[in-house]
This record gives sequence, C-alpha cells and structure tokens, in this order.
Amino acid sequence: MGVLHTLDLENFKSYRGKQVVGPFKRFTAIIGPNGSGKSNLMDAISFVLGEKATSLRVKKLGVVSVQQYNHEMESIQIFIKAKNFLVYQGQIESIAMKNPKERTALFEEISRSCELQAEYDRLKVELQKAEEDAQQNMYTENTYLYDVHMLFHQCEPLQIDYLAENTEQQKVVLQNEKLNLVSMEKQVKESKEKLEKVSVELNEINKQLSDASGDSAESERVRRRNEAIENLKRVFPDKIHGRLVDLCQPSHKRFNLAVTKVLQKHMMSIVCDSEETARDAIMYLKEQRYPPETFLPHHGLDVHPINEKLRELTHPKGVKLVFDVIQCNHPAARKALQFACGNALICETADDARTLAYGSAGGDRYKAVSLDGTMFQQSGVIGGGSHELKMRAKKWDENALKQLRERRAQLQEESNTLHRTRRKELDVEMQRNKLTSVEYRLKNMQLEKTKCETDTLNKLTIELEALESELSVIPPKIEEIEERMQEREREIAKIEEKSNAVADDVFANFCKKVGIKNIREYEEREMRFHQEKVDRMREFDNELDRIRNELEYLRSEDKNRKVKQEMDKVKNLEKELEALKKKETKEGKVLARLEKEMEDLKLAAMEKKNEQEALDAELATVKKEAQVSYTLQCCVPFR
Repeated sequence: MGVLHTLDLENFKSYRGKQVVGPFKRFTAIIGPNGSGKSNLMDAISFVLGEKATSLRVKKLGVVSVQQYNHEMESIQIFIKAKNFLVYQGQIESIAMKNPKERTALFEEISRSCELQAEYDRLKVELQKAEEDAQQNMYTENTYLYDVHMLFHQCEPLQIDYLAENTEQQKVVLQNEKLNLVSMEKQVKESKEKLEKVSVELNEINKQLSDASGDSAESERVRRRNEAIENLKRVFPDKIHGRLVDLCQPSHKRFNLAVTKVLQKHMMSIVCDSEETARDAIMYLKEQRYPPETFLPHHGLDVHPINEKLRELTHPKGVKLVFDVIQCNHPAARKALQFACGNALICETADDARTLAYGSAGGDRYKAVSLDGTMFQQSGVIGGGSHELKMRAKKWDENALKQLRERRAQLQEESNTLHRTRRKELDVEMQRNKLTSVEYRLKNMQLEKTKCETDTLNKLTIELEALESELSVIPPKIEEIEERMQEREREIAKIEEKSNAVADDVFANFCKKVGIKNIREYEEREMRFHQEKVDRMREFDNELDRIRNELEYLRSEDKNRKVKQEMDKVKNLEKELEALKKKETKEGKVLARLEKEMEDLKLAAMEKKNEQEALDAELATVKKEAQVSYTLQCCVPFR
C-alpha cells in the first residue's frame, strides 16, 4: 500500500516559491487558524492524487488523460472514487448528518457495489417484465375463453346479417348488369350503323383511286427523293418541315398549271427552320449519296411584302395574286410560298397576262401567268406550257391521291375496329345468361335468410324461457349478499375506530408534552427543522470559503483596508456560526431527552402491539370475507 512521505510545493495557490511539507505520519491531522492554508494543502494532495477539478475550488484545470493515472493509483490500493485517503474539513459532520438513504449510497460507493447497480436494475426490469407478461398471458387466455363463448352466441345473428347484406349486394349487382346490358346493346346498334357508313365511303375512295392515273409505279429517282425527305425528318425532327409541294395546295384544280409555272424549281424545295439546319442537311445528303436538294430556310429568306394594291385590280377580269389562290396553313411554309410567288398575278387568258406584263407605254408592269401556264416577265421573257410542265403539275394530283390513300387506310382501320365491336353481340348473350344466374342465386339467398331467421327465433324463445326461470331465484340471493356486506362494513368501521384509539392512547402523553396533535406532525416538524439547519450550515461554509479566497487575494495585493473589512466579516460569521453550534448543542440535549421519552413510549407500546396485531388479523379476515361476498355478487351466470 502506498504511503505519503513528503509534499513538495512550488507556487501552488498560497504557497509562494518552493516549500517542502513533511514527513507525514500514518495518520496526520492538519490544523491551524483560519487563512493559514489548511485547505490549500489538502487541495495540493488532491491534485496529485487525481481528484476532480470541481473539488479543488478552481474554475478550470488543464490535464492530459487521467485514466492511466487512476489505474496506477488503484494498483497501490488508492481508489479515487472511494475517497478513502483524504478527510476534508466538515466531511465527518456531513456524514453524520446524512439520512439513512444517503449513508447507504455512500457505503455502496465505498464498497464499489454501486458498479453493479446497472446490472441489478436491468435484472429487476426483466423480472418485472416477466411477471407482467405472465399476468398478461393469463388475462389473454381468460379473454379468449370469454370471446369464444360470446362468438358462439353471436354467430347466428351475424349469419342473418351476412345473408341480408349479401342479398342487397346481389340486388345492386343485378341492377348494374342490367344497365351494362342496355349499354352494350346500344353500342352494338351504333356500331352497325357506323360500319355501314364507313363501308360506303371506303367503296367510293377505292373507286376514285382505281380511276386515278397516279397508281403507276414511281421511278427510282422519285423513290430516292421521297426516301431522302423521310430520313431528313427523322434525323432533324421539328427542323425539317417537308417539301413545299406537300405543305400547300392550289385552291382549285384549274390553277394547277399556273401555280406550277410560278413556283418552278421551288415547288420541290425543302422547307426548314434555319440556314444552319440547311447546311447540316446538305452535308447529310452528300454523305448518304442522295440526289441534291434545294432548301428554303424560314429564318434566312429575304421576303418582300405583298403589294396590297394588286388585290384591288379589277381589270382584266378574274385577275388574282398567285399567293392568294394557294392554300397553306403551315407558318414556315407560308413565308417560303410568299418568297417563291412574290407579286406574281394569275389571269384567265394569255392575252390578259400579256396586258399586265407589258401594259401601256410608261405604265406599271407585273409578272403574270395564264391558266394554261404561259408566263410573261416584265423584262419581256415569255415561258409557255409544255409536256414537262403538265407532268410536274400532276404532283398536286398526287398529293390528293396521297390524302385519299391515307383516308382509305384510316377507314380500313376504323372498319376493323367496328368489326371487332360487333363481336360484342356474343358478350351481350353471355351477359343475359349471367343475369339469369344472378337472379337465381338471389332467390335462393332470400329463401335461406327466411329459414335462418325462423330457426334463430325458435332457439331464442327457448333460451329466453330458461333465463326467466333462472332470474326468478336471483333477487333473493342478491338481497342476502347485500345484508352480509353491510354487516361486514359495520365490523370494519368498528375495528378501524378501535385501532385509531389504541394509537392515540400510546402516543398521547408524548404529543401532549411536545404540544402537537399526533406523532406524525412531530416527525414532520423535526425533519423540516433539521433540513433547514443543514442548509444554513452549508451556506455558512460556502460563504466562509468564498471570503477566505478573497482574503488571500487581497493579502497578495496588499490592500489592508479591504483585508480588515473581510476579516471583520469573517469574525462576525464565525460568531454567528458559534451561536448556531451552541443552539444545536442545546437542541441536541432536548432531542436526547425526547428520544429517551420515545424509548419509554416504545416499551409501553409493545404491550399494545400484540393487541394491534390481533386486530389487524381480524380485520384482514373480515376484508377477505367481504371480498368473497362481493365476488359472489358480481358473478352472475351467463349463457
């Protein structure tokens, strides 16, 4: 076991410079006047032995890890937690003033049994949980038996309710099936009528297509150009809009030659959104070895506005702007169409077109074209109709044929859909059979419900008669049990009065001397006084420690005036503390006398104790009988 021999101090608190204290004996008491440094010496020893910073009366203590340090201390039987190596000022008095619960906690800490407290609490919780589980299992089993009994008697009413509810559901299902049948019959009728109309229109389109000349096979060049435009739309989605000839259409077939002549090469041009897209598309066509194409970028065309005065011309008769006789709903295509047409005019005859193109001397000249395809330029150039122009004009007819083919495909798909709809006639027949089956089940359920209600009524009548017979003998039993319970309550009241009288008789003299009503009031008052005294003493100790620390600081700063004031204050507090100690001694004598009287009363109470125990046993027996009677009253038989 380790032994403290000497203590070397260097500038520690009030010990300035290097000081050596010792050697120490096996038991050493540190005494001296106030302010002599007793507590600082104890703090120095505590600091070396690893005491907490809060016990050293300092605000902050910077240390490294103390775990290994404490381990070395325990190896020489010095336990920091047990605090068995230092006795501070006032610590013995503090232990003596502790209540039993606090002393028990202190002994547990010294014996290190508190380290097992967590395991003890855990096992206690597990034991309590096991007891609760056992009780819960017993309650669950009893509840289960009771539920089985109740469910047995509730089965038949629930069966009736189930049949009634199921019957109503079947009625709703039957009504819905009838509505579905009416709706399906209506759909079949409408499909037949629509199928007839589609067949008529489809036959007409097939006739037009068979009469048209556009059914001949396309040349390889045309096929390649069509393939090119489809691939461009796929590679540049939303940027390539299509060929101009596919995006617009003359408002009448008689304008086909004239419009074809004016549009010329732009008729097969491709409309796109920008010049960048046009360049990328041209590069793509070169890479894929497609024929060259002309592009009309929407944002790159320099389009001159339409001369509105030309729309007001009335001579020659029937003159119109070529732009106005072409139908076009695509915004990008309208700009490209305006670029290709310009302010060109269309006339009924070639003479009218010549008049507008050349006019009178000094008059306005316009680009004009006749219905037969003869076009006159302001410069004097004349372009006439030809076989090639007529072949190019057939592109407009091919667009119409293309629309007819698309419409035919649409009608064929619609016809197939309607044929599939007609197959619902079989579903209608199946629906009728289903309705018949539902009606049959509904009828059987109603019969079963009626039979179940009749059987249940007969059983309930028999049980009611049996219960009435049993209930006739219950009221007399209840009256008998109530009389016995009232008698037990009167006996309990008498025994309680007798017990209270014995307790008052035992402590009567003591309570009269002290001037209190009963012993409990005395215990409460003494405990409150003792606690107030302990709190007051603790406040004095704290105040003295604070003043001593301030006094040490004032001494080091050589402030004599404040030192004197603090010393006077300390003396006053010590006088007050001495007065309190005298008062405590005086009251201790009174308490000793009262405790002696209490011992005498305890001896006198021993004689009453046997009588009290007998009364308690009798009271327990009476309560048990009363509980049995109450249980019999509550246990009414049920079926």
